[in-house]
Amino acid sequence: MQPYSALDGQQPAQKENGKPDISVAEFKKIPPFPPGHVSAQPSQSGVLITWNTNTLDPTLSYKVYRITQESAIPIAQVRGGIFIDKTPPQGSVHYAVSTINQYNLEGAKSAPIAVPK
Repeated sequence: MQPYSALDGQQPAQKENGKPDISVAEFKKIPPFPPGHVSAQPSQSGVLITWNTNTLDPTLSYKVYRITQESAIPIAQVRGGIFIDKTPPQGSVHYAVSTINQYNLEGAKSAPIAVPK
């Protein structure tokens, strides 16, 4: 039997004694996947950032980052797959989103997305 992959839907690998290869404590240390299909579009209210919510991990919330040449600043923590940045800076700006799971672990940020002009 191959190791478990949430993407292929197989069951966790079992040791000969029938117990999983990973403990609950170890599982709680695994950060969640970043959300997919992040997009950022100008809107009348600011910049509309959307993403596909994460269905593979028990998700608590999502953290939205505004990325400039100087830094990546968290600007919001929301529960759904949408956020409007009502005060975007002038000039070039990118956004990224990370997932925070039920154990309060934050996963990697999504790839930075530029706002089309």
